[in-house]
Amino acid sequence: MKRCRALLFCAALALVPSIAAAQMTMPMAPPPPPQAPMTPAEQSFYDQASATLQKLYPNPAAAAKAGYYRFNNEDRSGAISYENPKYFETPDVAHPQQLWYDVNGKLLGGDFSQTVAAHPDAPTLFGLQAARFHKIPLHVHYGIKRADGSIDYGLFVRASDFTAAGLDPLHPTAADLVKLGKATSPDQVAFVFALLSNWDAQMWLIPNPSGQFADLNPNVKPSPNQGKAPVERQT
Repeated sequence: MKRCRALLFCAALALVPSIAAAQMTMPMAPPPPPQAPMTPAEQSFYDQASATLQKLYPNPAAAAKAGYYRFNNEDRSGAISYENPKYFETPDVAHPQQLWYDVNGKLLGGDFSQTVAAHPDAPTLFGLQAARFHKIPLHVHYGIKRADGSIDYGLFVRASDFTAAGLDPLHPTAADLVKLGKATSPDQVAFVFALLSNWDAQMWLIPNPSGQFADLNPNVKPSPNQGKAPVERQT
């Protein structure tokens, strides 16, 4: 969800050696310009998406049953994201690439996307304006099982780190993470997937005074625990 700007910033710093520290403080990306009002086509899409997804995925359990799985911690917008890698080419309104929930399991929004490979110049999806999309670079997300059975979320590796080690970032495996020093054994890896280079439109499915495509929603307050675990931690 709102991590896309941070990931773009990380990718831009990919050649800077000093960013390996997991807990480092990183400069924030500049704020986005004011949003244009939704067009009639966008309003129709929003109305349909909000109603459809609230019905299909009212809570994380419903999302998990449909093949989505959590991959990050609560971010600065108050959202916890669930990914389904089958839908980088979002086929219809009922199957976004991502769904996001608050810490109480309330559905907040979703990401709708098209791959850059299939749409190299610009996205054309559901009548959304091109300005609604952000170009996300290829990278790999993974989770690590802790000794107590919980999962360390919010971990990712740059595609360049995979290729430098002679590995394929498009088809990452638990064994690859061991080779890269991210895990001690394949059994320690809870999940791993390639987040393809894509045009991503992140949209709130609940009313947002700042606009449905804004980074933050003033009506959603992050929990007191937000920030105590890393949101986008690169090891």
